[in-house]
Amino acid sequence: MLRATVVLVAAGAATLGARDAHAAGFQNLSQSATATAMGSVGTANPDEPNSNFYNPANMVFQDTWQVYVGNTNILPSSSYTSPAGDRTETLPAFFPPPNLNIAVPLPAIGAAVGIGVTLPYGLGIAWPDDWEGRDTIVSQTLQTYNINPNVAFKIPNVDLGVSVGGQVYLSTVELNQTFILRDDVEVPAQIGGSGSGFGFTAAVMYKPIENLTVGLNFRSGATIDYEGRAHFEGEEGTVFEQTFIDQDVTTAISIPNAVTLGFGYQLADLFLEVDVNFTTWSDYEKLDLEFSEPCEAGDQTCSVADGDTTNPPTTTIVSNWNDAVAFRLGAQYSINDQIDVRAGAVLDLTPIPDQTLSPSLPGNNRVAFSLGGGYTTDFGLRADLGYQFVNALEREVGAVNQNLPGTYTTTAHVLGINLGYGY
Repeated sequence: MLRATVVLVAAGAATLGARDAHAAGFQNLSQSATATAMGSVGTANPDEPNSNFYNPANMVFQDTWQVYVGNTNILPSSSYTSPAGDRTETLPAFFPPPNLNIAVPLPAIGAAVGIGVTLPYGLGIAWPDDWEGRDTIVSQTLQTYNINPNVAFKIPNVDLGVSVGGQVYLSTVELNQTFILRDDVEVPAQIGGSGSGFGFTAAVMYKPIENLTVGLNFRSGATIDYEGRAHFEGEEGTVFEQTFIDQDVTTAISIPNAVTLGFGYQLADLFLEVDVNFTTWSDYEKLDLEFSEPCEAGDQTCSVADGDTTNPPTTTIVSNWNDAVAFRLGAQYSINDQIDVRAGAVLDLTPIPDQTLSPSLPGNNRVAFSLGGGYTTDFGLRADLGYQFVNALEREVGAVNQNLPGTYTTTAHVLGINLGYGY
């Protein structure tokens, strides 16, 4: 029974955040209120205030140091309808992932330095404690912070900036589920862990002609190594007490590579941008979960070909996700030197096949619409507000689903709020 527990824990951890409102899979591309209002574009936007995340090469085109801080407030909702027609909705949830950008131009040497802090992978999901899928998942949460220092250089005599940087991931994950052993015995299980990983970034910002900008931003994948603990309650005093053993667990999860190409054009007071994002979700093929508790002498799990004597032996979870593409369109209109209004639209294609869809991440192709605005004072203080409505198209999976066949829907309201100085 413990083996079943950790298998489901692995599946939950592997999804890394059960319900992301911004991109198919578990990727969060809304890291500023400006971008949120413009359909999460920003790679080719000279006015994008979170340059470290969207395109660090843009820092060399700025005149003064800049600070931008805020959060993206997310209110998601999912539902599940069983083949028999019974409908269950997730509990009300609120997530406020933060973002921070600091950029310092060094015009005397044609360079710039900066650092960004974001939460690009995460969020969570919570179903009712007594719902029919509680033996698969009750709740799951994830926080994956990204610390991203960058350095950028301006190529002499050309309107071209290039940048390189590093990424440090600091992540925590927790999964709760309930094991229904018989009508009068249920065992809640809690698995939690933390881990870290490292990657790099590279970006280009180019202005080939007046009013046209081309941006390219690459954020490398990373491997996050997790160490955690499995804990059980309710088994005390039952015949199952020796089955549910608290123990340490370790695993490693692959963060995919992501590359975004953007084109921006300034037409009088109107700026338009189109971004295409490609994410190598196929890097996430499987997950191996290793356990610390040794098996007892004579236990069948001790008699495995590779000599693994832990109880249970190493478990492999297959995901087989596909690479995915997202298309984004954003617009900004300057009413005057201080007031801007923005709008955008998004289409994200899901990487998750029917075979590995689960209620921990009921994802599908997503469409989103956004709007917002900003105000900049004469002394460089900036305030931005952005809203997105995200709709994951209804998805029905049958018996091929390894967890819970049925029909899933997901929507989310996203509100970005930021303040900045130096703009």
